[in-house]
Amino acid sequence: MNNNNNQENYVDLSELGRSILRRKRLIIYISGFLFFWVCLYTFQKRITNPTYKGTFSLLISDPIDDAKSSNGLNQLAIIATGKSENDIPTLIGYLKSPSVLQSIALEFNKKVDDIQDNIKIERKKVGSRLTDGVLDITFFSKDPKKGELILQAISKKYLNIALQERQRKFTDGLLFLNEEYKKAEQILNSSQNKLSLFMEEKSVIEPLKEAAILKEKELKLINLIDNLNIEKKSLENSKKAIAEGKLFAKGLIKTNQFSKDNSFILGDGNQSLLDEMIKLENELARAKTKFTSSSKIIKGIKKRIDNLSPLLKEKQLESMDIAINSNKEEILNTNKTLDLLQKKLLNLPEVITKYNDLLAKVEVAGENLAGIQRTIEAFQLGVAQNSVPWRIIKAPEISKTPFKPSIIKYLFFGGFLSLISGVLLGLLRDQQDATIKKLEELNQYLNNIPLLAQLPYLYQYKDVRSDKKIFLKEVIKESSDKGEELRRFFAQEAFRNLSTSIRFLNTDKKINSFLITSSIPGEGKSLTNILLAKTIAEMGKKVLLIDADLRKPQLHQRLDINNLRGLSNLITDANIELKDVIQNIQIETTKIDVITSGVKPPDPLRILGSEKMKSIIKEIKESNNYDFVLFDSTPILGLSDSAIFANYLDGIILLVSLGYVSRKLPPESIKLINSYNLNLLGVISNVLDPKIDIENSISGYKGGYESYSSYAELNEEKNISPKEKSKKIKVNFKNKMFKKVLQDSFQILKHYVLKALEWLDK
Repeated sequence: MNNNNNQENYVDLSELGRSILRRKRLIIYISGFLFFWVCLYTFQKRITNPTYKGTFSLLISDPIDDAKSSNGLNQLAIIATGKSENDIPTLIGYLKSPSVLQSIALEFNKKVDDIQDNIKIERKKVGSRLTDGVLDITFFSKDPKKGELILQAISKKYLNIALQERQRKFTDGLLFLNEEYKKAEQILNSSQNKLSLFMEEKSVIEPLKEAAILKEKELKLINLIDNLNIEKKSLENSKKAIAEGKLFAKGLIKTNQFSKDNSFILGDGNQSLLDEMIKLENELARAKTKFTSSSKIIKGIKKRIDNLSPLLKEKQLESMDIAINSNKEEILNTNKTLDLLQKKLLNLPEVITKYNDLLAKVEVAGENLAGIQRTIEAFQLGVAQNSVPWRIIKAPEISKTPFKPSIIKYLFFGGFLSLISGVLLGLLRDQQDATIKKLEELNQYLNNIPLLAQLPYLYQYKDVRSDKKIFLKEVIKESSDKGEELRRFFAQEAFRNLSTSIRFLNTDKKINSFLITSSIPGEGKSLTNILLAKTIAEMGKKVLLIDADLRKPQLHQRLDINNLRGLSNLITDANIELKDVIQNIQIETTKIDVITSGVKPPDPLRILGSEKMKSIIKEIKESNNYDFVLFDSTPILGLSDSAIFANYLDGIILLVSLGYVSRKLPPESIKLINSYNLNLLGVISNVLDPKIDIENSISGYKGGYESYSSYAELNEEKNISPKEKSKKIKVNFKNKMFKKVLQDSFQILKHYVLKALEWLDK
């Protein structure tokens, strides 16, 4: 299924090209005719109804001070003046509206619709980008002078509108800004009041600075607590050393470095005991230098020291307890102070955030109020100014030559459309009449298969098929018409050429039996077979013509002979011999043998494919009674009758009727013949339409019949008396000059027409 669909959708470009070549004259005539009218219409419009084009350019935004910048003032001005980034289409619609163009229409006595239809406004294009700041205004007019005046009036009108709109927008903007100023002032006052109440409630002036001071105090308290803990540990170690008797008296004489009053560890009341202990120890040291340890002096000093030591130790322990307790109390108080400070620090972030928020609102409200004030001042300055906001950057001017119709454009597209129309009509005509009309076209489908003969249109046989007239009675007669006799001569020559071509085919064996078939019925097989048999017999050859068309036989009707017994009887009846079905007939002075089709059988295909048919053909060949045996049969397409017994013959010839058979059928017939492995001897072209005969110049050979009249045996005037000849000469003489002029004129016209047609074909 897919392959079939692909074949249906496939477009044969070569066939399309051949269709165009086949209809080239029609295409050229139609295209030329249409292009002629396009040219005529273009020049008529150019002369009688030209259109002129005028333009000017308008700058609608300042490229230096763009109102679309991001600062707050200009943004507020945009809101106040009602500007937006996407208002160009709206502006263009407004400039083309009747409210703007009405005054111009009245001034020049025109309708507003006429001006609207002829004005065009678009954004200027720079490269491939459209700008929003420049507009190109175009106006089309039939009258260039009046059009230029209208264009100037439009430019002035647009500038006045811009000034008026600017004044109106500034005035409306001031009203809007004054209302906004009042609102901004109220917002600023409200924000300032809220900030004051908050500072009063939280008792803060500058929360950030206060937070820094508290943080510094927190660090100092933490350091103090750490030092007090170190002192506490030192005091406890000293007390332990005193209790163990490891501490000398001189080790107790040091101050408390972390104490606020920088007091001694031992109180003043116990200082005398310590001084006395120190004094005794010094004396003991000096005595040891002078006396022995067993002396009374040394023993006395030791005894006094021993008596004083318990008392001093007790006093020292009491002092250490007092110092340790004092240290603990100081640590406790410092921690309480640190806790209060840290709680205050924890609440500060919320206070700072709220404070900053209120402060920011106050600042924003102040900036907004100042911005509105500046914008109001700018608007007041704008109201006082009378300068036009728009500028004309290209002066209004109108072209001196017409814009429409454009000769180049009209002729180019007109020529293109004319050519396309001609091609389409040519292809349509080619589809409606898909027959082969030219010998050149037929040769394209033959694929190197020889063209054996080109049979002309047989004028004398034109009524044989349509009127069912008897062949011998109606066509074998002489005519006094010189042209008809000449056409008869060319027909005879064509069949002589065909018989000669068959005799001299370049094959390995002699051709003496063949079948002439066609693609479809009605192409003239029977008539061609009869005339070919007659021509071969005239050349002194013995011919047997067999009607193998058992479905719709024609030979017996054309030859006016009976069909009681024929080929079908010979095949089916064993009692009938070959000689019993052969009829000898005479055409003019020529005799040929004929075997008609016989009784119509119920199954022609089975009979023609039988062994009896094969043996009959073999018997005819081996008898050597005939130089040529011709078979007339059914068309090759649609029916297998011809192909079923053509294998027994020396070859098959395909008849193609120009102007009658579709161009698709001969290639299919050739393909089918090759598929049956039949020996295709060649192709014969036939003409059934006199117009096709003239187009191919088969009978006329492009020079008319007269130039070949000397070769034909024509019926000249015979047995005419001198008196009758004299009368005929006088009549001819009277008309000679007039006919001469007409003939000469016709020949000249014909010459140039033929030259033109030859040029078109080339």
